[in-house]
Amino acid sequence: MGIEIDPRSVTVDDIDELVGLGFNRFSFGIQVFNPEVQKAVNREQSIEQIEALVARARALGVSSISFDLIYGLPKQTRASFDETLKEVLRIKPDRLALYNYAHMPDRMPA
Repeated sequence: MGIEIDPRSVTVDDIDELVGLGFNRFSFGIQVFNPEVQKAVNREQSIEQIEALVARARALGVSSISFDLIYGLPKQTRASFDETLKEVLRIKPDRLALYNYAHMPDRMPA
């Protein structure tokens, strides 16, 4: 079973419980690693937090980890996106999903 995870709302202990329930594919909604961009889009989470979640999932035998990223975010630059990609390569998820930012305040207000 697979699950999409907002890393801001899951702890390392939650990873244990999810694996215990039978989840074996995790998709983490990272969006971006740059703190300035994270603040602009209300998605603040530390790299250390993501690393801890991924490390725990790997330790429990999860072999299918995906990261969701978004490009074109407010305050995002090519350089800041490049830094996000470098962190992704360092953490080594199994898959990467890349989405373009769609600004729709009428449908999804901040």
